[in-house]
Amino acid sequence: MYAVYHGPKGLKDIAMEGHKATVLLAEGLRLLGWTINNETVFDTIIISNGDISTHEYRRDVTRRTMEMELLVYGVSLDETVIGSDLIHLLYVFGANEEEAASVLYSVSDAESNVSITGSGHEREKPYLTHPVFSYPSETKLLHYIKGL
Repeated sequence: MYAVYHGPKGLKDIAMEGHKATVLLAEGLRLLGWTINNETVFDTIIISNGDISTHEYRRDVTRRTMEMELLVYGVSLDETVIGSDLIHLLYVFGANEEEAASVLYSVSDAESNVSITGSGHEREKPYLTHPVFSYPSETKLLHYIKGL
């Protein structure tokens, strides 16, 4: 029913919100010295230690009540992520709050080389083409459901 309610355009808009947040986080982490291991990202990034030593990082993270001992991390985001969430994530990965906000501001208008847009991985075929996915209003959708 989620797909019926939102339709193809709504689902694409929802997916792109999560994608934009992921691209911002990836570019922000790259500016902080982390390595992004994905060639292209959609909603998940794989991150490895950049310029800061594991010892320094473990000390910083422990102070923030998290213990990360691996050298590679995965982060997945969805459409509910907002700017303050991205700032908190950058903070966890070593930026102070001012740095995090500054990094996000500096990449917000930048072209990204990890974005799926223009990468050849975008969906080209139509999807959700059945008429059930194109109800223009909630009322018409409820009439359809009642008729089932």
